[in-house]
Amino acid sequence: MKAQLKYPILVFDPRDDMVWGFAREKDFQVTTTRLLQKYDRSGVAVVDSTGTKYIIRRAYPAGWRGIQGWTGTRTGVISLENDYEPHPEKLSPGVLREMIAERYLKHQNEEWFEETWVDEPTFREEFAECQTIEELIGMLVRIPRFSLWERIEDYFFRIWLSVLALLFLWVLLKKIWSLITGWL
Repeated sequence: MKAQLKYPILVFDPRDDMVWGFAREKDFQVTTTRLLQKYDRSGVAVVDSTGTKYIIRRAYPAGWRGIQGWTGTRTGVISLENDYEPHPEKLSPGVLREMIAERYLKHQNEEWFEETWVDEPTFREEFAECQTIEELIGMLVRIPRFSLWERIEDYFFRIWLSVLALLFLWVLLKKIWSLITGWL
């Protein structure tokens, strides 16, 4: 069965005791051929923002990313398609909260857990405040959001800093040249 997931999503692998979060489809549906051979996605549970739990039956390559899998930094990059079990399950916020707690509390003595939530009661208190599936997923997945104006500002500052760097380099080269040749 094909499914149209509503992002962000949480991924629960039965062979791993972590909860993985993906904010965008391209983060979840892209991998390398080497990782696809090494890592089997069958049996992995995916919970989307609507609270629907899908179980992956199998994952298979759907096509190359970039130019025949070469993206400039990596080779063998492919897009994936997932086949899901035919009957997805609708989860309540309480059930999802317990699924998350079951996996996260296995790590309560690790440094990253203590830095984030301090201890188990604080962890449970933070998640108890979440009333919807979207709020629960939002606690674990950062969703990048930029307005058009923020993008324009970002590019403007990058260009401005690049021009300043080029001007500094030009002045520096002129100074070095004048020292070497004796011209002022």
